Amino acid sequence: ADTVCIKQYGVVPSLECPAPYKAIRGSVETFTQFEIDTNIPLGDFAVATAYVGPTRDWIRSVQPEQGMLVVDTKPNPGDDVCKAVVNLSYVDGWEETFSANLYITQADKDDEFGREVSFADVRALATTEGTAVDEDILIEGIVVSDFHSKNMEANPSVSYDKVDVTVNDCTAYLESPDGRYGFRLRFDTPEDNVLARGTRLSLSLSGTVLTREENPERYTISSLVGENMVESVAGEAIPVKQRRISELTDDDVYTFVSLENTEFLFKEGSYANVYENYSLSSDVNASQTGNNNRMDGWASLVRDSEGGAIYMLVNTLCAWRRAGKPLPQGMGPLSGVVVHTPMRRYGGDMGRYSIRPLDEGGIG
Repeated sequence: ADTVCIKQYGVVPSLECPAPYKAIRGSVETFTQFEIDTNIPLGDFAVATAYVGPTRDWIRSVQPEQGMLVVDTKPNPGDDVCKAVVNLSYVDGWEETFSANLYITQADKDDEFGREVSFADVRALATTEGTAVDEDILIEGIVVSDFHSKNMEANPSVSYDKVDVTVNDCTAYLESPDGRYGFRLRFDTPEDNVLARGTRLSLSLSGTVLTREENPERYTISSLVGENMVESVAGEAIPVKQRRISELTDDDVYTFVSLENTEFLFKEGSYANVYENYSLSSDVNASQTGNNNRMDGWASLVRDSEGGAIYMLVNTLCAWRRAGKPLPQGMGPLSGVVVHTPMRRYGGDMGRYSIRPLDEGGIG
């Protein structure tokens, strides 16, 4: 006798929180609501609360209520800010776990979170060696990257046939509300980076490292964890920055810019004309055999109506990089995050500025 077992997929579980960071008052009891985008009944989730720091048990309950997750908190009698992480998890029929973290920052007894500073103040604190921040200072900006995108940063080759693809997933970009300055954010792990484009974010710099790099001048906030995010609001409009290529300055690095009247200099092929056997394995080249996984990115030369030129960078894990259709033949805007990215496989120098579209929608 023999037995054949057949299992069939049903609805694939999905779970995401558009605004997973909440800042609450400390002087009074509060009820905080988290909107959860999921097709799983909220009552089916396992809930676990982890406190960050010495203060414990200031969360009374975490309960689903009318499609929201409601967190009931006690007042904070102390002078220190309290932090906690609420984890939601669900195990489906295939023993796969789906989870999301919700971050709560409670102000002190006087409803204060720390001292808010400007982007210019933070830039002044950064050094080439890296400045460790040991005080409660906060900045507020708008996220112009997206953690869903595979085109946020170049993933480095760590050996002949291995690329560290976590670097892209650990990278985000935060722009000042006026659009003038930008910071590159480097998280410790990909799981901590759940920042979506158009999120207004309040960020605590305590425990982070501020680094300044030259030629071009650019700034990175690293050693970030989820607990550094104080509060987030989804759906914020991105400041409009329209530039000609010749008008770009160092202040534009790590900000979201729309380059006017651009075209691809070479209009044949795809967005990434890389030899597929060198590129990273993905859905794009699933039929390929012998991939050596050595090449992460490709650079396409773009020029504008004034003759200025810039490289558009696309990682080989982007599914839209080779979509079976020709490149756009005409001129139009090219929108993305301005970066400075040396690429060793191109001899290192990609010019002072390059641009990374978040997805194909940035290529007008």
